[in-house]
Amino acid sequence: MKRRRILHLKLYDPSKLPLTPNTNSKSFEVEKPIFVHSNNDSKFIEGCEWIYKCPLKYEELSFLKENSRLCKECSKVVYFVNNIEDFTEKIEEGKCVAYQAKVKTNYVIHMGRKCF
Repeated sequence: MKRRRILHLKLYDPSKLPLTPNTNSKSFEVEKPIFVHSNNDSKFIEGCEWIYKCPLKYEELSFLKENSRLCKECSKVVYFVNNIEDFTEKIEEGKCVAYQAKVKTNYVIHMGRKCF
């Protein structure tokens, strides 16, 4: 897991390198999706970390079919998930996901691949 964190920081927050025992794991946390309501779901999300946090916008990806788009940069399909079941299924399969989260007063779509 340390190797993935270093790669992630190289891309998104190089100022936090080199890693030290005091390095904050905030950069890796998954923002809470708007479909998470129960404590169990919330704990599950809090246990997830980004493997890759995509800098692109979901709306700009090529439409494939309902709730899925193709990224021309990496040639991967990104699945938009609306519930914890779809979220869990897609990340367990190692697929890229997009979901809506509330950040302060705005709704934002986050994309990436996650791990436990």
